[in-house]
Amino acid sequence: MASVAIIIQQIETTVRRKYADWLIGVTVDSAERKAELGNPLNWVQWQADSPEDALNVLRHFSVLGMQPSGSTTAAGDVVYILLSDNPSSR
Repeated sequence: MASVAIIIQQIETTVRRKYADWLIGVTVDSAERKAELGNPLNWVQWQADSPEDALNVLRHFSVLGMQPSGSTTAAGDVVYILLSDNPSSR
């Protein structure tokens, strides 16, 4: 499990401020959600300390321009990001 600060830091390292190129979501079952999305190769996930922390991470990056993948009020403590199908620049 990881704190909000650690997840934010690791996401920042991964996306390199190209927020619009990535989607972010929260889920209870990451394997099921990943399968629903077609098993994307550019998938990274973290288990937050709580569902509230996971939603706080999602909201933080939504404000910065990352598009939500699924509900922004979903229950679950797993935060995931994946590269959008149409990134603005690579």
